[in-house]
Amino acid sequence: MFQRVVRGSFGQRRKKLRNSLLAAFGATHGKEAIDQCLSRAEVDPNTRPEQLSLEQFIRLADAFSQEP
Repeated sequence: MFQRVVRGSFGQRRKKLRNSLLAAFGATHGKEAIDQCLSRAEVDPNTRPEQLSLEQFIRLADAFSQEP
């Protein structure tokens, strides 16, 4: 899941994290689930992926792993 989150985060050039994750996971998770994952991971959805720390990516991958 960590690899999927990192690749999904950087899949869209010059996009904010929420938009990149929507493009990567929107079909399977939906907008609300992605927002919940970001909230659980305590990551600002308006952050750009390159601004996240390794710890934040780990928390985000853990949050996505908890989603059904």
